[in-house]
Amino acid sequence: MKRAYFILLLNFSLFTHCCRAQVTMVGMSQKGGFSNHGTIFSVNSSGNIETLYNFNEGINGCVPHSGLVQDSDGSLYGVAAGCGIHNVGTLIKYNGENHGITKLVDFHNTIGANPVGDLVIGSDGALYGMTNSGGINDFGTIFKCTTDGKLTTIANFTRGNGSYPKGSLVKDCCGNFYGMTRLGGDYDKGVIFKCTSSGVVTVLHSFNGNDGAMPEGNLIIVKDSLLYGVSKIGGNGGGSIFLCSVSGKFILLNSFNNKTGIKPSGSLLNGGDGYLYGATDTGGAFNYGTLFRCTESGRISVLVNFNDTNGADPQGTLSKGPDGIIYGMTRFGGGYSDAGIIFKYTVSTGKLETLTEFTSTNAQMTSGSLTEMKLNTDLKELASNKKLGKHNTVAKKGSRSGMGEL
Repeated sequence: MKRAYFILLLNFSLFTHCCRAQVTMVGMSQKGGFSNHGTIFSVNSSGNIETLYNFNEGINGCVPHSGLVQDSDGSLYGVAAGCGIHNVGTLIKYNGENHGITKLVDFHNTIGANPVGDLVIGSDGALYGMTNSGGINDFGTIFKCTTDGKLTTIANFTRGNGSYPKGSLVKDCCGNFYGMTRLGGDYDKGVIFKCTSSGVVTVLHSFNGNDGAMPEGNLIIVKDSLLYGVSKIGGNGGGSIFLCSVSGKFILLNSFNNKTGIKPSGSLLNGGDGYLYGATDTGGAFNYGTLFRCTESGRISVLVNFNDTNGADPQGTLSKGPDGIIYGMTRFGGGYSDAGIIFKYTVSTGKLETLTEFTSTNAQMTSGSLTEMKLNTDLKELASNKKLGKHNTVAKKGSRSGMGEL
């Protein structure tokens, strides 16, 4: 009897461990869904994908180019680049219990238009983000929004301090934000900037083409004061990887080429193993892009050459799950639908697997990030941190003609 009880208890323990090990992530797509204006979808680590919300050409927004962020209450927030009352985008809250959308903000040209990139939760609990255009100079804005929808434009891009951002902000331990713009600066090829929570913008570096140009992704902060990032073009022509200190000291680390892949997208991911991981849109052995890693000194190694069957044209930002696996998305390739895939890469084995394939029904043209959905037990910890003043954010594509791009 005791032996039978022990076996039952062991099986139950293994079952509950497996359940806890299951990872569920959410993301958004620019296209796909009932009206082909994008979706919110979930996928778990077993590859089960579910459409949670269908955007339409209506007041809640459409064609989101970003991912979602979850706060300590369990709510998910994001931005849509189009539609809304003024047809230039919205800021939304998604409720996982009833799969409903609450629109918090309708963007318009005065406060900023066409928001892109993920939102970031600031030290004050507010949501911070950027718009690709609009504002006083029509070069885009940096905004702050409370979780009940009160939006304040804290900075306007002027071309001199950058213009037309397409990535996300990243927050340091002191509450400052860092980001990049696609154009503007001394050579009109983009900048790296710092922005205080009150909206004071300082240009840390202006790209000149030789060191990079037209960055479209996000920076990451390593060792509290080092900013790593990639530019879409420049360097030797295929894009660059660089390091910039928070005081503005810039170092070009390496340039991309056809062998390593060209046109790196999204942001780098700190693997926590001494390497930074990323992806390129094109180039590589089959010209469908690559998954790469690099040392902190910039030495690039190709891990995967996408070949269309295993995905093509990866964009957006990679995510690392609590299981240590790296997850990402491609805009095209995969099976018969050519709608892209969600892939997982296991660092210890060097194996790339297709987690699931997109279809026109669930999602198409993903260019944002996947966000791990925290469970109730995790949210209690987040809420506890919030009371202590620690606002933790969760780790964060289609036609080949570029349909749906800004």
